[in-house]
Amino acid sequence: MSKKVSSIVIQTIVGITFMWIALRYLNNHPAEKVGIFSTFDFIYQKVSSVSKMFHGRSKSDVNDLDQFKTSFKELKQVLSTTACQRALQAKDISTDVVDQIIQALDSTTSDEFARERSKYVAVFSKLNTEINKYCK
Repeated sequence: MSKKVSSIVIQTIVGITFMWIALRYLNNHPAEKVGIFSTFDFIYQKVSSVSKMFHGRSKSDVNDLDQFKTSFKELKQVLSTTACQRALQAKDISTDVVDQIIQALDSTTSDEFARERSKYVAVFSKLNTEINKYCK
């Protein structure tokens, strides 16, 4: 019995060590963190789009809406990096705009999004250009 307990303790210590190394790596590499968390969001979006199809909504509109939500959340992740902190402090860029758009997208139906798609494309393009300009 003691051999089994010691094996479990050693495996736990090795597992915790690997988790600590992985978390340290993710804290130092924000792009990797965005990639991992956006994968979980992508899986959730695919499952939710299938469920929305059963309610009679267009699959392409639902997928486009979900993709825009993901894109704006990724912009928010980029704004939280250290490269953008100076631009945020100088008020060149505001996270409030991105937060408001994410909230609007969360409350928007796929039909409303289909009608206002060009507005969201323009806003995303403008914000992406500003982020690339100020966050270096």
